[in-house]
Amino acid sequence: MSVPSLDQLLHSFDSALTEEISKLEAHVGTCSSVATSSTSHVSHRSPTIENLALAPQEDNPDSADDAQPLISSVHLLQRLQERLQTIARHPKDWSTPLALKAFSSSSQPTTLSISKTSPQDVSLDASQSVAYCRALENDLTFIWGPPGTGKTRVIGQILHAALNDELRILLSSTTNAAVDHALDGVFEDKHDAITEKILRVGTPSQDASPHVHTVTLTQRLESQAAPLREELQELKEVL
Repeated sequence: MSVPSLDQLLHSFDSALTEEISKLEAHVGTCSSVATSSTSHVSHRSPTIENLALAPQEDNPDSADDAQPLISSVHLLQRLQERLQTIARHPKDWSTPLALKAFSSSSQPTTLSISKTSPQDVSLDASQSVAYCRALENDLTFIWGPPGTGKTRVIGQILHAALNDELRILLSSTTNAAVDHALDGVFEDKHDAITEKILRVGTPSQDASPHVHTVTLTQRLESQAAPLREELQELKEVL
């Protein structure tokens, strides 16, 4: 199986995104208005700035004391399309060779120089340990298994080993829960030095552990701002 060229892949993705965006925009016209208060409504026919809308916690309330921000799928797909177009213009600024390897069944992984350490979780079974070791040895590793086989648990151990080796890591997923569960595997170490290296971007899942909430972007900013607020208050008192 030959590896498709970068131009071929980007063209395919761009075409698929254009088609999906067109379908969503056509569907948007059928969506009902979202009530944000007793006197104002936000309609999907007239998107707000950056396609951001507020949805009340209950259907058709007289007033909305609590609301949840909603971001249009069209907006997200448009941003993704823009990023793919940027990659097409400047492919050398991105890890395109490694990405292309993921599309070839004949690709051979390249050996890495990550320190080979035993997993922090000594209860990993044989297959989980093999997946852990291979991920530390190769630049491209697929970890596959049915639900409940501990894939996220293994990923957490891989993150822990990479952080110990002073590597920068980006962990992403289609669900917040998967990210949070993988991070929990790192937090089991209980070392502040490890925690300080982690920044959780986005909204943690509802069942996320307290450890995850301590490394969110909001909490990081708050911890940086607290001393500045104290200093500001002292200056105000002096003045």
